[in-house]
Amino acid sequence: SIETLASGVDFLGWVHFPDHLVPRAATVRRMMRRIAEHPTPETLQSYLGLLKNGNTQYLSRIIKELAPDKSMAYTYNYGKTAEIGDY
Repeated sequence: SIETLASGVDFLGWVHFPDHLVPRAATVRRMMRRIAEHPTPETLQSYLGLLKNGNTQYLSRIIKELAPDKSMAYTYNYGKTAEIGDY
């Protein structure tokens, strides 16, 4: 069907809008299910890295709250550990 650009363009798991980018709803559901099944530091870091590509501050906060050990949700991919207040 033909839709306006304001409704976003669905591409590769993201919905692209003229001024921002958000993950597709199915992508978010799949991500939350996989985090619930395997809440390892590697899984959390993988999804936090993915979410850095769009406007997903709210989702990043939710994922950090789901971490069984809060310190592992705040270790960044760049090899440095951030303090909780940094976010």
